[in-house]
This record gives sequence, structure tokens and C-alpha cells, in this order.
Amino acid sequence: MFEHDFKDSVQWQRADSDPTVTDASAKAEKFAQRYTEILEDLKKDPESQGGPPDCIVQD
Repeated sequence: MFEHDFKDSVQWQRADSDPTVTDASAKAEKFAQRYTEILEDLKKDPESQGGPPDCIVQD
């Protein structure tokens, strides 16, 4: 869910096609997967990332 949202973003498009980064597409994909895992963990347990949440993650 979150990965799809990130992949539709301008940040994803820029990271995916950055000519100054070797393997930009693969690195952008790996980041999207990690970012998605963090957001999903926060959604399940807001304190899972080391403390009280500063914000609330909503669908």
C-alpha cells in the first residue's frame, strides 16, 4: 500500500532515474521496500520505531 504511494511520488521518479547514482533504480526500489516496512510497522505498533509517535499514520 505505502510502497505504491511512494512509487507514484516525484521523489521516487527522481531517485529512480538519477544519472549520478550507479544502480539508481535498484537503490530506489530497495529504499521503497524499507520505507514501506517502516510505515507498516508504525501502523501496527506506533512505538515500534523507538518511542512515542510524533504523528499518527493513517490509511
